[in-house]
Amino acid sequence: MAKSETRNEAEVRSQRVDELRSLGIDPYPSKAVERSHTAQQVIDLFSPPAKELEPGEADPNEKLLKVCGRITSKRDSGSIGFIKLTDESGKIQLKIEKKLVKGDPGLGFKQIQKLLDVGDFISAEGIGCRTNRGELSIQVNKLELISKAIIPFPDSYYGVNDPEICRRHREMDLAGNAESLQRFRMRSKILQSIRTYLWDAGFYEIETPVLQAIYGGAAARPFITHHNALDVDLYLRIATELFLKRAICGGFERVFELGRVFRNEGIDSTHNPEFTSLEVYQA
Repeated sequence: MAKSETRNEAEVRSQRVDELRSLGIDPYPSKAVERSHTAQQVIDLFSPPAKELEPGEADPNEKLLKVCGRITSKRDSGSIGFIKLTDESGKIQLKIEKKLVKGDPGLGFKQIQKLLDVGDFISAEGIGCRTNRGELSIQVNKLELISKAIIPFPDSYYGVNDPEICRRHREMDLAGNAESLQRFRMRSKILQSIRTYLWDAGFYEIETPVLQAIYGGAAARPFITHHNALDVDLYLRIATELFLKRAICGGFERVFELGRVFRNEGIDSTHNPEFTSLEVYQA
């Protein structure tokens, strides 16, 4: 998308924020939103053969479902609209019928059509149903805006392909590329697994100072900052080694730290000035 197109779309979205406020609708309400189900839980709810819905059928038990998430696609078809809602667990379709969504409370059908965009966060209440084409959906009777998106959302099919945008605006990369989001989830699980393994082995996790008067533990050039209150120069740590060894001297027998270290040196595909380091010491 060209910069001028992006800017124009951002201006249109900003105008919609103003229009929402003029209608008495807060585009950024400061209230907690509780959901009854995630997208995947809705899918699981109607997966068993005994509860599976036929095309064109609504949940006969009329179990109330409340979901919330980001709009990742949106299309209108006369008096019916469809929204693809995405949360951390997956995606679910919202079926919005003009005769059911009155807008009191919540947004009205026309407001949903004209004032909501891809990227907005919303909450929706309704019952499970299956469309005539056989897609599991939520037949909405109430929809509320949680947060209005001003910046245009990445293309739902192509995602973000520009490496510069991916690295400088990681939030756009995560929102537009499922593989990137999965990669960060996997990284978090790996760190959790490392910590769990060391805890189970009897190691204590120690937090050592990031700002240090004397840097050491590695042969690297440090980043320097100034402490105004003490009027001294301090260094961002280049390693966690020395303070962990002090902990061993103080009486700990097994210690580790999984944390960030900083080295004011070159950058290439395998070296970054700020990175995560794991150091483990045992007496």
